[in-house]
Amino acid sequence: MGQLVIRGVRDDALETMRELAELNKRSLEAQIRTLIEDTADQRKRQLAAIEDIKRMRKQFEGRTFADSTAMIREDRDR
Repeated sequence: MGQLVIRGVRDDALETMRELAELNKRSLEAQIRTLIEDTADQRKRQLAAIEDIKRMRKQFEGRTFADSTAMIREDRDR
């Protein structure tokens, strides 16, 4: 496991994190660790979603699709 030292954190931010840690029944260190890990996990999920979208776009690359505007208008006019 890695270690991290963070200097120069604003006092009000640190106090807010202490309060949040207390609410969650965690130490300040555990609260900040959870925040960092959750943020990293969220970023991994975002990157995976972007890759999924790229794969889907590639599947449809070069294909043309009919304009559905006329069909939608026809359906609305019924």
